[in-house]
Amino acid sequence: MPYTVTPAAQYFGSPRWPFFHRLRIDFKAQHYKVPNDASARLEVNDKIDASATKEEFNHITRAWQDKDHWYAATVVGEDEARVPIS
Repeated sequence: MPYTVTPAAQYFGSPRWPFFHRLRIDFKAQHYKVPNDASARLEVNDKIDASATKEEFNHITRAWQDKDHWYAATVVGEDEARVPIS
């Protein structure tokens, strides 16, 4: 029987390894601030999960698609309108 991955499983991590997925979520909650949280004030040297959209070619559908790539970032400055990160 072939194994299929649902769209939700692709977004939230591997459905085959739920324990390791839970460990990743707990680690991120302990070590990174959530920029979308209104009560969290970002300061210099805070670590956050950041994303950048990159256009990638999908060889199955033969079309270009925008895909989010997540990476660990550090806040390097303070500004009212934006948050400079590295």
